[in-house]
Amino acid sequence: MRGTDFTSIPTRDLKRALFAADSIAHQILRVDDPLRDVEEQLVEVFLEAIQSRNPEAIRRARELLEAGALDDAVTGTDLTGLLDELQPVYEKGWLDDVGRSVVSGVDVAYTLGREALLRPLLLQPSWNLVDDNARDALRADSLYWVGNFWNADLGGRIAAVIQREVIEKGFSRRDAARQLGGMFEELGKSRAYWNVVAAAATVRSRSFGTIESFVQANVETFTFLAVMDARTSRQCAHLHGRTFQVTRAVEVRNAFLLADNPDQGKAIMPWRPPTELEAMDTKALEAAGAFIPPLHGNCRSQLVPETFRE
Repeated sequence: MRGTDFTSIPTRDLKRALFAADSIAHQILRVDDPLRDVEEQLVEVFLEAIQSRNPEAIRRARELLEAGALDDAVTGTDLTGLLDELQPVYEKGWLDDVGRSVVSGVDVAYTLGREALLRPLLLQPSWNLVDDNARDALRADSLYWVGNFWNADLGGRIAAVIQREVIEKGFSRRDAARQLGGMFEELGKSRAYWNVVAAAATVRSRSFGTIESFVQANVETFTFLAVMDARTSRQCAHLHGRTFQVTRAVEVRNAFLLADNPDQGKAIMPWRPPTELEAMDTKALEAAGAFIPPLHGNCRSQLVPETFRE
């Protein structure tokens, strides 16, 4: 604008204008959220690792079933034996196969969080010890939950399918052995659990990266921004547009980083039911630390700057 002296504009206002312009440009150009690509790549890694174990799992299960009288019906005792046999097949070398991808996904998501705010301000991340500690804690937390997949998901799904499709239908050992291939193939294609795991790891990593960039850019307050569409959760809809203090976000993040174990971290940033969050106003949400994504499985919300310090 001719004749405008931009040096007279307060720094905090200029920063806010730059970030707003960048956000509007992304909306006009319909730029996709790059985090979705990171999540999708992680899910594919998890599914490939499961499917690569299916042939050995099927072989072991068939051997166990065919070791008894083939005309006998499969029982609950047989199911317990099958699960005991299959768990080590799926868990063996699991983190060796997927761990590097998990660490990479966490690091990429954290960097996206650091850069998304700073880029329109023409700044580069000033990497520091907080960043190192955050990435270490996020990697460890994500690897724990990824490694817990048998107890949290797959073991229960295998048990449920065999109970429903084999035991309740009165299949013999012979018939069950023949049906196993198809059952395991379908189980290996299920994306629901892995979508939640991947999103939890990447969204939290981005949020923590964003918080550290808030500190670097002297952001004072920020707004919780949900994706408002037919899929929006009640939790995120309730928080959408609310403004919170960066200092409080730093406190919550630091408490998570100092957690002694993943369960303690989960207690610091739990996924609360909608009714619990909807009963809280902004002040109560901030006091409870219930304002940093992810708030639930497959959360898509982000944090954006509202006001800057001079």
